[in-house]
Amino acid sequence: DYTFLQKSAQSSGMNVRLWEAGSGSQLALYPNLNANDAEWRKLLRDVRFRRALSLAIDREELNQVVYIGLARPSNNTIMPRSELFKPEYATKWAQYDPKLANKLLDEIGLKKKDSQGIRLLPDGRPATIVVEHASEETEDNDALALIADNWKKIGIKMLTKPQTRDNFRLRTSSGEAIMTAFAGAVTAVPTPNTSPKEFAPTMLGGLQWARWGMFVESKGKQGEKCDLDSACKLLDYVKEWETGATEEDRRKAWDKILATNADEVFSIGTVNGIRQPIVVGPKVRNVPKEGYYAWDPGGYIGLYQPDTFWIAQ
Repeated sequence: DYTFLQKSAQSSGMNVRLWEAGSGSQLALYPNLNANDAEWRKLLRDVRFRRALSLAIDREELNQVVYIGLARPSNNTIMPRSELFKPEYATKWAQYDPKLANKLLDEIGLKKKDSQGIRLLPDGRPATIVVEHASEETEDNDALALIADNWKKIGIKMLTKPQTRDNFRLRTSSGEAIMTAFAGAVTAVPTPNTSPKEFAPTMLGGLQWARWGMFVESKGKQGEKCDLDSACKLLDYVKEWETGATEEDRRKAWDKILATNADEVFSIGTVNGIRQPIVVGPKVRNVPKEGYYAWDPGGYIGLYQPDTFWIAQ
């Protein structure tokens, strides 16, 4: 909407500001590690497969084509404005390298292809990933279409399946969905004292491991106990954070959690740092020129104390 708003601002006297939107990734892909389909579950739990899918995405092209160059290619991780940020959290396995992606897929054993160049699963089915989403945003659909083109080049076919939010959540937690697309991490600008639970299988809302999260959330009454070592380690690191006696202890636990997420590619990020247009009327004063637009911290505009804004005569 930015160009439209800027054009309108010339005649209306409005001022359009661009604040940084707070999300670990504007759009992230979540391989369902608890998928019911045994063949897909095995594949999605192989870190080489997740890394290959990430390496096959041309994030810079995505940024230029969909987000007019205003975003920043990144994994689904915390943002540079966080004191815990390290560049490798954003870049590991996130460079565009289709050659390495193909090599990893061959290594797994997905060497056979059908007549259209789509790789075949061990049981002979074409490797078609149905990505389920509940978004009505045009940009999200455009981004998924570009990613589908990228993946086709490494022999993976992507189809998208839009649906209601309720159905989307239900299909994820029941294991029916193989992969989902949704907004990235909400905890995008943490401090050492912010809870890292979102980055571990601790809650039902975790789209890549909903059933493991349900198990933890229900204290073992529902869901499934985590049975993938690399993901289970995250639960240990969360405990380390919870029992950390000093801020330095908690910082170390955060580092282990973020480094593991980047290396294991439990979710596949695209870009972050998108700009949120904020339209300010010609008489409104005390609205910051630059800001951070997120639910947490700050309740979007609430962080900047709108009770202190005022109208000039």
